[in-house]
Amino acid sequence: MIRSLWFALRVALVIVAAIWVMDHPGDVVVTWQGYIIETSVAALIAGMATLMLVATFLYDFWRGVKGMPVFFSRWLKAARQKKGYRALMRGLVSVSAGDVRAAERFARRADANLSDEPLALLLTAQAARLAGNEEKARLCYLDLLGQPHAAFLGVRGLLSQALAEDKLRIAVRLARQAIKLEPRSRWMLNTLFQLEVRAGDWDKAEATLRTALRNGALLPHEADRSQVAFFVARSQAMEADGRHREALDLATRAHDLRADFVPAATQLARLLLADGSVRATMRVVERSWKLSPHPDLAAIWIGLKPDVNELERVNWIGKLLALQPQSVEARLAFARVALSARLWGEARAKMLAAVEGEASVRVFQLLADIELAEHGHTAQALEAAGKWLSRAADAPRDPVWACSACGAPQSSWNAVCPLCGAFGGIDWRVTDARQASINPGETHNPALMEPLVITAAS
Repeated sequence: MIRSLWFALRVALVIVAAIWVMDHPGDVVVTWQGYIIETSVAALIAGMATLMLVATFLYDFWRGVKGMPVFFSRWLKAARQKKGYRALMRGLVSVSAGDVRAAERFARRADANLSDEPLALLLTAQAARLAGNEEKARLCYLDLLGQPHAAFLGVRGLLSQALAEDKLRIAVRLARQAIKLEPRSRWMLNTLFQLEVRAGDWDKAEATLRTALRNGALLPHEADRSQVAFFVARSQAMEADGRHREALDLATRAHDLRADFVPAATQLARLLLADGSVRATMRVVERSWKLSPHPDLAAIWIGLKPDVNELERVNWIGKLLALQPQSVEARLAFARVALSARLWGEARAKMLAAVEGEASVRVFQLLADIELAEHGHTAQALEAAGKWLSRAADAPRDPVWACSACGAPQSSWNAVCPLCGAFGGIDWRVTDARQASINPGETHNPALMEPLVITAAS
């Protein structure tokens, strides 16, 4: 609106000036180099305006001709960049899809058009790794280290190679270098923490864990789980080194942090029992059992009375059952002790009560054992046991210790999965054994091997 008013004002001024000149005619005489030029004021003004327009046009034309090479160079550069970024995008997609030929083709095209672009160098490295050319990828990552804004990508790429080759010391050094470049990187803090735990560098691992918690690199539920698993793992390591008192302190911290975490309770209970603190051991087992009934806790509870007879052991396990009377684990623990005491009716009653809920394989197998133990291998007992076993075949699987990263079942809890190296991933759950597809001796942790291409922008 203001610009329109200003334009109208200027036009009005020109019109007023033209009218004034026409109303006040006059003659102009110019004498120059022996020439005399006589004209009117209006003609002089018109001539000067025309001359100025011609001069302006000639000047703009000269500037255009002079700037043509620069304009053409910029246009060509923009076209190459557009072509390069298109190749870069298609190359990243090809790497994610595992298409080696396409990835290499687009990497060459991106490198030719984006020679100074770090992402083009990253794509070349990823395509080389996809083709199995680790040395070429390593050289690309080293080139990235020399670029201030892309050094993190270079370190991360070299770290991925070190992890793939299971070079633990080099991986730890690279992870620490990456943390200096990006102190708040959640993936890198988690990787460094897991590597330090695997290396047994507990003090530095604890410092890294505190940094991750302080920077919010771990979600609340991840923070609690990582802390308690770390305390239990370090307690086990100190116990193995004969540092009993320190191991006990760490196990106590873990149990206080999460009383429902069974490995913390069992570690603390074992250490207390080694000190002869039976009552303290009972309190630990009872506290954890109320929150998370588990066979490992039942085994410790039964072990507190090693010298009693079978009937006294039934009464003893009955105290644990009373804390969680509806728990399948409690009924299973009681039924097994009752079976050993030849109390067939008591054992069968607890298992039949469990069948009314979501009974798993163990319940039906134990019912078959009760039939055979009570009646022997008679035809009637075999028939009854067979019926229970047939139901076991269709029953839900029983929970086991299993790694959430690779799915491999474990015989017991460990802080670090022996198969894939993941930290804190083993928990008590129902799993499919077929999920574990890693060959023995091969270490591959999905958390440590997060795809570099997908998160390069971060």
